[in-house]
Amino acid sequence: MSRIRSIHFLGCRFDIASIEEAVRDILAEIGAPFKYVVTPNVHHMVRLLEDPATMQPLYDRAWRVFCDSRVLSRLAWFSGCWLSVITGSDLTARLIARAGEQRLLRAI
Repeated sequence: MSRIRSIHFLGCRFDIASIEEAVRDILAEIGAPFKYVVTPNVHHMVRLLEDPATMQPLYDRAWRVFCDSRVLSRLAWFSGCWLSVITGSDLTARLIARAGEQRLLRAI
């Protein structure tokens, strides 16, 4: 069972977790219907504010939303919120490594 909690900041839901919790949570969903994870940074948040009709549904439908920006995390902290930082590149690298360890990757 997932222990990941969420907060809202700048009009977007952010899931709060360590990178290890995120990896476990994602890998626990293998075989489940399609879900996607987004890792917004400051540029994404600007685009969300500039074009909410296009961008908001993408974030609203995401299964997980992890903050990919130390700048966003610091802005949240100044606003009294705590956002853990899980970069998309670090998350992807950990997922691939863990999938390899668990022999979840197949030769293409």
